[in-house]
Amino acid sequence: MFYNKKSYIGPQCYVNLIDIDNEMKYLYENGFNIENIKVSPYVHIITNYHKEEDNKKYKGSQGSTGKCIAPCAKDKYGRIGIRLIDILNNEDYFKDLTFFDITKHIMNEKLYENILCEGAQRFWLDIDHGNYPYVTSSITLPYSACSLGFPPQKIKIFMEHLKYMIQELVLIQYLTMIY
Repeated sequence: MFYNKKSYIGPQCYVNLIDIDNEMKYLYENGFNIENIKVSPYVHIITNYHKEEDNKKYKGSQGSTGKCIAPCAKDKYGRIGIRLIDILNNEDYFKDLTFFDITKHIMNEKLYENILCEGAQRFWLDIDHGNYPYVTSSITLPYSACSLGFPPQKIKIFMEHLKYMIQELVLIQYLTMIY
């Protein structure tokens, strides 16, 4: 998308169709090529039910952002979630969308080129290795990039906000020495 490069939203993500449509509208209106946005058919869809549950149970606790990720993740791992591929033939989900077009924006290609995988959060917020229970509902470590369909051996360069990692490690060592 930036510099006319493709932007992939991988299967480890949770997508609110109205939000992605609004974001694509904003990008389009500001001169970006939204044809380069590709969404994995295996992303999990955030529904109105997730919004209700997030507002009732999670918002305001454990640092919830109110973006409905935790309830959607709960359904994903409970094997009752809704993936994009599950609703492709159901027009009701897409009738109000003006910019997100399932015929243009579904990721259906192999990745052969150099790509940049952007992750969120940091190590201590990872669902498996983070400061549980004060974590995000997602995998934040580089191996989650493999969900796009390539093996870990293909990851050549790993760049992270090293400054933040060092600060966290120094803080942990310092706290360990105190106690």
